[in-house]
Amino acid sequence: MDITQQGNGDQFTARNWMFIPTDPDTRRGIMSLSGIAIVDFSGVAANNDWHHDVVRLGLIEDQARASLLAPWDPGEGNNWDWTVQHAVAFVTPTSRYSEGSPSGSAVDDWKFDPDADGGMLTFNIAALAKETITRVAYRLDLDVTLEVNNPNF
Repeated sequence: MDITQQGNGDQFTARNWMFIPTDPDTRRGIMSLSGIAIVDFSGVAANNDWHHDVVRLGLIEDQARASLLAPWDPGEGNNWDWTVQHAVAFVTPTSRYSEGSPSGSAVDDWKFDPDADGGMLTFNIAALAKETITRVAYRLDLDVTLEVNNPNF
């Protein structure tokens, strides 16, 4: 299940971003992104079994917004590209409901893939029987180096 800010902007809420400079000589810093993604993922009530999927959150818009908070100027008409050195990710369900027993849900194995469609936060999701996970909270900290991108070349 792919949920991107470009294609599914209405499925993101409480979006936050910031840039913390760490090395001005190399234009290195921390992009910190957090928010809530609406996933509406349900178990399979018919057989009281677990329903599993992989969710990929595309956070490229908030990464771009965070880069604009960097204290350096890319120059007129230019913007920032970035190379991710390290990533720390966390995802947890924030809203779920159950229509009876048995019920259960899980979110785990979260990781950031910088090479997938501008960067995707990926995690496993599972719901048992009549359980539904409606929203997940995410936090993603990226250690990045900013590079000037001239869109005219």
